[in-house]
Amino acid sequence: MSDDKTKRPSTGLLFLVDNGMNSPHKMTLVRLVMKGIRISHEDLWTSLNLLPKEKLMDRKTFEQMLNELVEEEWIWRVEMNGKTIYSPRLKTTEGKPR
Repeated sequence: MSDDKTKRPSTGLLFLVDNGMNSPHKMTLVRLVMKGIRISHEDLWTSLNLLPKEKLMDRKTFEQMLNELVEEEWIWRVEMNGKTIYSPRLKTTEGKPR
């Protein structure tokens, strides 16, 4: 599918990662959410702070990028037992009737 004439379908998070059209901060968070599958807000922050220096971000940027990813429907945010949990949102248009 490397031909420019072939349009690649959007297959959710994999498309986002593959396409690389978003900011490096968003890409870092998406990768962490994909690794954790269901990851709490604080565990996500802790995981982020274990990454190499060049991938780190301050708390304000972290919160802003998470909110944008949820608004753009790349990740789910749910409340469970008083905790905020994030998980990948796998969107696809493949296989749907037209």
